[in-house]
Amino acid sequence: MSSATTTPEEVPIPDAVMDLSWTVYKVALIKAGLELGVWAKIAAGQRTAGEMAQNQGWDPTGTRMLLDALCGMGLLGKGEAGYHLVPVAELYLLPDKPTYIGQTFLVDLAWEGRGQLADAIRTGKRPVISGLTGEEKAALWVGWYAGRRMAPERGLEDFDAMWQALNIKAREGLRILDAACGTGIKSLALARHHPEVRVTLLDWPSVLEMATEVAGKLGIADQVTTLSGDLQAVDYGQNQFDVVWFGNITHFYSPPDVVALLRKAFMALASGGTVVINAPIADEARREGEYPLVAAMEMFICSAEGDVYTFSEYRGFLEEVGFTDVTQHNDMLISAKK
Repeated sequence: MSSATTTPEEVPIPDAVMDLSWTVYKVALIKAGLELGVWAKIAAGQRTAGEMAQNQGWDPTGTRMLLDALCGMGLLGKGEAGYHLVPVAELYLLPDKPTYIGQTFLVDLAWEGRGQLADAIRTGKRPVISGLTGEEKAALWVGWYAGRRMAPERGLEDFDAMWQALNIKAREGLRILDAACGTGIKSLALARHHPEVRVTLLDWPSVLEMATEVAGKLGIADQVTTLSGDLQAVDYGQNQFDVVWFGNITHFYSPPDVVALLRKAFMALASGGTVVINAPIADEARREGEYPLVAAMEMFICSAEGDVYTFSEYRGFLEEVGFTDVTQHNDMLISAKK
C-alpha cells in the first residue's frame, strides 16, 4: 500500500497490535504478583503497600503501583483499611488453596522469559516445556480445572447439546470410556440422564480423584469406575465400550502415536461403537481461526511431536485404523464409527 495513493480512511489502525502490547503489561503484573506472593501476604494481614514494602524490603513506590494496578485489573480490592482479596483471588491465587492456579500460570510463562521459543524454532529442539501429559504435571491440570470441580453443574446444557449433535443418547447399558478425562464432566453430563449408563474415567490418580469428586457432586458416583495410568500404555480392553471419548489430548501426540491411540480405541469399542475426538482442528490451509493455529504453536512448545491436525489428517488417521463415517461437527469435535 503506497502512502502516496492511500486515503486517510484506508490507513489501518494498529489497535490489535496495541492491544497485544497492553496485554504484555497485564501478564507481567500478574506474574510479578504471583512471584512476590502479594495475595498470600494480604491474606496474612499485610494490608497496605507501605507495610508490605517495609516487611519485605521492597521498593515502596513499585509495591504501591503493583497493588493498585492489580486493583484496576479486578484481582485485588481496596478500601479505607487497605487492600483486600476479591473472591476470584481468594479462590485461585492463594497457594494454600486446592483451587490455586498460580503455579500453572507461572509454568506457562517461564519458558519464554529468555526468548526460548525463538531458539526452539531456530534449532528444532523441542519441547520447551516437557511432560505436560505425564503424571509429574498432573497437579497443574487439577488446579486448572478447579472451577469446574467446585461447580460441576455449570454449563451442563451445553454438553447436552453436544451429545445431541453427536446423536449419542443416554440409555440402559451405554458404556463410555473417557480417556484423558480431566474432570470427566462431558461424559458425566451424559451419564446423569440414565442410571444405567456406565462411565470409565482414564487419567492420572490425582486427576481421577478430582473427577470422582465431580461425579459425586452430580449424584452419579455409583455409575463410575476408574482406570489409572498412562493413556498410551493402559489396556483399554476389547469390545467393552460403546463410546470412546478422547478429551483434548490427541494434538499432544505425533501422527503415528495418534493412530496408535485410535487403534486402541477401535479394539475397545463394540461393533457400531463411536469414537469422539475433542481437540482443536485446523482449517485445511492452516490460515484461518486464531485458536487452533495458536494452539499448534503451543504444541510445539510443550510436546515433542504434537500438532493441531486438520480434519483431512484426522480422517486419514481414523480410516487407517478401520473407522468409517468420519464426521466433523465443529472446530473441536470429530466422530467416527466402528
